[in-house]
Amino acid sequence: MRERTGNLIRKENQEYLLVVQYDFLGPWELNNRVRKRNLEQLNERLPVGFTAHDKGGYSHWRKEESSQYWLLLVVIGVVFLLCAILFESFLQPLAVIASIPVAMI
Repeated sequence: MRERTGNLIRKENQEYLLVVQYDFLGPWELNNRVRKRNLEQLNERLPVGFTAHDKGGYSHWRKEESSQYWLLLVVIGVVFLLCAILFESFLQPLAVIASIPVAMI
């Protein structure tokens, strides 16, 4: 199913960027092969001066940026404080925080 969204063309480093996103249903390896093949075919057909790049799947969670880790610690701290107030204990909130990774799995 194709769904049109607003084309937000932004300028970065004196280049115009248009982001194309898609949902792929299937294994990760097949997704990589299809994406690489489509990028090669697209770059062959694009006129001079135009290129298509692959930014990767998890561009919002970069290892060089550590701000998201501090935000996780702040969230865990807030959850601990709220649970400590509600349970009127400092030990019971630890059980709630310890169950968060299990719930994520």
